Amino acid sequence: MIQVIRYSHYALTTLKICPSWLTYLRYTAFIPLYPIGVGPGEMWTMYQVLPFVKKRNLYSGFFKNFSMSYHSFLVGVLVCYPFLWLKLYMHVFKQRKSKLGKRSRKKRA
Repeated sequence: MIQVIRYSHYALTTLKICPSWLTYLRYTAFIPLYPIGVGPGEMWTMYQVLPFVKKRNLYSGFFKNFSMSYHSFLVGVLVCYPFLWLKLYMHVFKQRKSKLGKRSRKKRA
């Protein structure tokens, strides 16, 4: 859902016909949608695939120069994911403030 909003915004902005409500939606819809996509979407999917990856020894040659399996790599990603995601989530809030803050200042002036 968030990608539909985002790419519609990009396309209409490129054509210089983007309505202000779509800009607002683009920089606001991520607040509830992004955590839903990351938690139940991405992280849960990675967690569910761990037994499959371990059983089949997937990508066993991928880390041939290191003594690490792909399964271990995925576990490490899952441990770091919330911290890295939070940094990205906060960055999008900064983008939101810069885009929507400019609009409200222009209207007041």
